[in-house]
Amino acid sequence: MVEIVVTGSRLSSANTSSPSPIVVLDNEELQHQGALRTEEFLNTLPQVNSGLTLGANGPSVAPLTGTATADLRGIGAFRTLVLVNSKRTAPGDPINPSADLNTVPSVLVKRVEVLTGGASAIYGSDAVAGVVNFILDTNYTGLKVDVEGGINRGSNSRTDLQSIARASGVNPATGAVYDGGSVDLTVVYGRDLFGGSGHVTGYAGYRDTHTVAGSSRDFSACTLTETSTSYQCLLDGTTANGQFVPNGGTPLTLDTVNGHAFRPLSAPGDLFNPAPYQYLQRPDKRYNAGLFANYKFNDALNLYSEAQYTDDKTTVRYEPSGTTATGSALNTFGINCNNPLLSASQVNDLCTSAGLGPLDTAQVGIGRRNVEGGQRADEFHHQSYRLVLGLKGTLNEEWSYDTSVVYGRVNERETLSNDFSISHLTNALNVVNVGGVPTCQSVVDGSDPACVPYNIFSTGGVTPAALKYLTEGGMQSGFAQRTIVNAQLTGDLEKYGIKSPLAATGIGVAAGAEYRVEQVRYNPDTAYSTGDLLATGAAHPTEGTFRVGEVFAEMKVPLVDDKPFVKHLILTGSDRYAHYTPQGNVNAYGAGLEWAPIDPVRLRGSVSRAVRAPNAYELFSSQILNQINFTDPCAGIPDATGAGGPTASPAQCARTGVTPTQYNHIAPQSSINVVTGGNPNLKPETSDSVTMGFVLTPLPNILFSADYWRIKVKQFVGSLPGSYTINTCLNSGDPFYCGLIHRDATGSLSTGNGANAGRVIGTRFNTGSYGNSGVDFEGRYVWKLESLAAKAGNLAFSFTGSVALDNPIDVTPGVPELDCSGYYGPNCSGAGPTSPVPRWRHRLRTTWETHYNFDVSLNWRHIGRLKSEFTSGNPNLSNPGNVYSVDSHIGVYDYFDLDGSIDVTEHLNIRLGVNNLLDKQPPVIGFAANPLLVNGNMAAGIYDTLGRYIFAGFTVKY
Repeated sequence: MVEIVVTGSRLSSANTSSPSPIVVLDNEELQHQGALRTEEFLNTLPQVNSGLTLGANGPSVAPLTGTATADLRGIGAFRTLVLVNSKRTAPGDPINPSADLNTVPSVLVKRVEVLTGGASAIYGSDAVAGVVNFILDTNYTGLKVDVEGGINRGSNSRTDLQSIARASGVNPATGAVYDGGSVDLTVVYGRDLFGGSGHVTGYAGYRDTHTVAGSSRDFSACTLTETSTSYQCLLDGTTANGQFVPNGGTPLTLDTVNGHAFRPLSAPGDLFNPAPYQYLQRPDKRYNAGLFANYKFNDALNLYSEAQYTDDKTTVRYEPSGTTATGSALNTFGINCNNPLLSASQVNDLCTSAGLGPLDTAQVGIGRRNVEGGQRADEFHHQSYRLVLGLKGTLNEEWSYDTSVVYGRVNERETLSNDFSISHLTNALNVVNVGGVPTCQSVVDGSDPACVPYNIFSTGGVTPAALKYLTEGGMQSGFAQRTIVNAQLTGDLEKYGIKSPLAATGIGVAAGAEYRVEQVRYNPDTAYSTGDLLATGAAHPTEGTFRVGEVFAEMKVPLVDDKPFVKHLILTGSDRYAHYTPQGNVNAYGAGLEWAPIDPVRLRGSVSRAVRAPNAYELFSSQILNQINFTDPCAGIPDATGAGGPTASPAQCARTGVTPTQYNHIAPQSSINVVTGGNPNLKPETSDSVTMGFVLTPLPNILFSADYWRIKVKQFVGSLPGSYTINTCLNSGDPFYCGLIHRDATGSLSTGNGANAGRVIGTRFNTGSYGNSGVDFEGRYVWKLESLAAKAGNLAFSFTGSVALDNPIDVTPGVPELDCSGYYGPNCSGAGPTSPVPRWRHRLRTTWETHYNFDVSLNWRHIGRLKSEFTSGNPNLSNPGNVYSVDSHIGVYDYFDLDGSIDVTEHLNIRLGVNNLLDKQPPVIGFAANPLLVNGNMAAGIYDTLGRYIFAGFTVKY
């Protein structure tokens, strides 16, 4: 076993002597997995939950930014600090500033260090769940060309799901398919300069990942919902030929045989299937380059620099837009009864049968897909820059220093295409006869001379000119940037005689200061900001800056060395005081203790307080007054019979701000105003972490460790639905909720504009607490096979496992605590971990390292059983009516990965591998069990959803 300097301290220590549990992965492990993307590499660790990936594309992913993130323990990517060479990365995105793992050059990764527990006292804000630190080989010497490629094989062998799809008129994928291919090419060159006083390493890379569409897999042929014994397809009412519901009556559709008449809508045959259009894997194209340089003038002056650039572009596609968004109640449009696009029979169906005349207007719910225009597309383009310039050196035998400036910036542009304009759609359906020519009313009155009628009432009636008028795109762009100035001093006090009388070494200390500025600006165009995009909705500007000044100190105190039953006893401590503008002052601290009674046994433990300052998006996104569909229980004016009045009592309504004179006099409304957006008054989150465990190294080739950990986040930043706020205030009188309700002068929550409008405050708040705990295990063993046969090599075993003990979630004031460990479902997906956490996960890699320049490795990935939250005994999760036999639980999943590599010559290495060797099919979860699924009827990111992954690569070195 080798000793390396690891994450979690500025003072050197070995991995096995760290007071907090750390998992270290090297570049060989990355090559074993054939992972072209860093997030795929990390997500195989039991300690890591799936964050944003190329498979996270569904409507429940909010915000969808096109980035890739790391999420320790499922507490959210905001609460995991990602470092490169122990320094912060550039922000990932203006909306989600979590580090974008696309910027990490995987071919240069020497190792990845994953630290569990709060580390804010060492690194500052965001290290709540822990730290992921990528250590790059910045001193590489020589030329290296690395090429890696892979492709997925989907077997489409679920005949039961294929039959279910066909029963609803859906044609599922059948037979094996190869898709989603990826290729990564990177060139690295490094050399010494100036006689060895300097060194430079540069790299340039290209990566291209192809699409996997929902239509390519049988399990995603349609959105599945449960029946008493199986599944059925859940289809949508916004259809290719249109659904028309006149005046709240019987649903109709266009009769394509007649071509210009309606007939009754028939389900499921006339309904629309959006699932095949969704992406199980987005296409992604990345270019990156970087340069690392250093020059050592002398021991006291070493100049170093890092420069990295990444250009990443990815596109997600959706089903065609239409007159109503997927999954929504039909939008109602006024169709004038003298509309010249209507046939006589259609006029009868929409108007005459309802007693309406030629001058009247029918109120028609319309769900008609833009099948002529094709899919919507949303492209995300990120350009990331990171620059580091520093000086470090040793002042004398005892003291060293390190000063640096880090600048990171990401420019982002999101381009949406092929949605519908709400305003244009309304105009295009209001058509009158002008000299025998169907003409938009807006052309006649001059309000919109460009309008073209949208003829959805006859087969083939939609013209290219109408599509050009109706379809609309949107664009929003901006940047996020951070600037960090850091200076620190590290010393060994032994020479000054400052040490424990029972210790052989002196006290190590480190101290320093840091100043950081974070800025974000993000501006949508008019189509976004006005909310005119029918399926996409509105977006609003975000702009702001916050600053933080910090001072920090750390110490490592050897207390006892080489005494009976105390081989080593070491105390560590750290503290970081920060002043945030505008959030105020916070303090983070930590303490750890290591006790080795004998060399092979080491006990360790730590306690820490970590902080997370709200990011710029949480603080500064625009506060907007929106309306949601909700009937105010305190609104209503009773008629002479007493009907139509409020459904809540006067006492309840008084809690929400209704006066006695307003009660029974508030006009009824079907919607209320809710203010959403950022909150500049947010306070920093704090978290308390505890770890304790042991490390055993009885022989040089054996290591085993076990560590208990617990993390509890307080002042959790979240938001509350407006409807929940009102109902909770009505029923409990809780002052927190009641204080968020502001009625206008009439008592209404629906009328008015500006500051005097009635509203419910639904911005972000410091709402409550979130915690989880568990036990991590790690083991390593190297078996030297020479005892069995000469030159047989070694058999190396590497094991990592994690037990999830509990997950206390109390993020909503007044709601009893939830525990989502081992569960999946809508509440746990919404309030709980970012992806389900089984009670037990592990991975075991067995590698045969031969003396003949090749090795073979088998990896076993185990995912424990998960259960539907509806089966829980917690009354806030339990829902027996939604428990179905087909997805009440997900059984144990085991995956096996096999790979091998060979050094053909000293300059050429070739490797081949297969992940999910046995082609284990992903579990299917229906819509009732979890409507917040990412897409494809499964928990993407946890299981291997795309089938068997076959990869190959080679490396040329000179």
